[in-house]
Amino acid sequence: MTYLSLPQRLHSLSLATATLLLTLLSPISLSPNLSLSLSTQVQAQIPQNQLGAAQQLLDEGIDLYQQGQMQEALNRLEEASNLFEQVEAPVEETIALTQIGLIYEHRQQYDDALNAYEQALSLAKTFDDPYQEAIILDYMGSVYSSLEQYSQALDLHQQSLALFREVDNRRSEGIVLGNIGKVYFAQDQNEQAIDFLKEALNIYQDLEENILEGEVLYYLGLSHQNLKEYAPALDFHEQALDIFNAENIPELQALALYNMGIIYSQQGKEEMAQTSYQDALAIFEELGDEQGVAAIRYQMETLDQ
Repeated sequence: MTYLSLPQRLHSLSLATATLLLTLLSPISLSPNLSLSLSTQVQAQIPQNQLGAAQQLLDEGIDLYQQGQMQEALNRLEEASNLFEQVEAPVEETIALTQIGLIYEHRQQYDDALNAYEQALSLAKTFDDPYQEAIILDYMGSVYSSLEQYSQALDLHQQSLALFREVDNRRSEGIVLGNIGKVYFAQDQNEQAIDFLKEALNIYQDLEENILEGEVLYYLGLSHQNLKEYAPALDFHEQALDIFNAENIPELQALALYNMGIIYSQQGKEEMAQTSYQDALAIFEELGDEQGVAAIRYQMETLDQ
């Protein structure tokens, strides 16, 4: 990516942090059409002790996942998935498998993640829930993007997008549009990235989804940066920074400031670049982010040369 003069260290830092934001804000793996409580029909067919055990395992697994306790969450969710399979509860098994996929994806165990997602997708098709199918397809697209298999990623995201449009869920549509924009961005196809990111931005602004709006603004800034269109790049980063400040997301505040520093440096505005770098450095130091600190110090040393 041409917007960074530091090699891959900060490249991966910026993309990983922004990607994490989008992942955490993606539609969760639970469709609004799928309750965590088992359906009445299933409840009638399952002994109460099995029903309670399955439900408790699923609830505990999701809670542990949200707390970041990934291995403990995985253990509970795998138990829940096995029990739901035994009692023939495909809706609830799909929920458990999707959560398992998310954990493996978080741990960068991509083959395991795809296996879990594929099982979940097959089950989702049996009870005809396009919303749940769309969520799983989008997650699968993100895995292929992480593997840099961009053609497969785009195909899956496009399938997901079509389904979200079919069920008229605009928030999820915006998320997938943003993911498609990120795939083009990762391939340095910045014009295409900008087109999809702007579509996502319009949806987020309509829905007043501020954090998602900030994430897309950040990527729009990076895309214009790659094209050396510094005025719009700076404008998008400043808008993103305003949102990250308002929402108190320090990691992304620092990244926006870092990229603003890069732009000022490329424009020969060294004093403004230094100020942006200093502000970003203070945040990274407070967070104890050694990678971020090293990246900023490198840029500041380069500026002084």
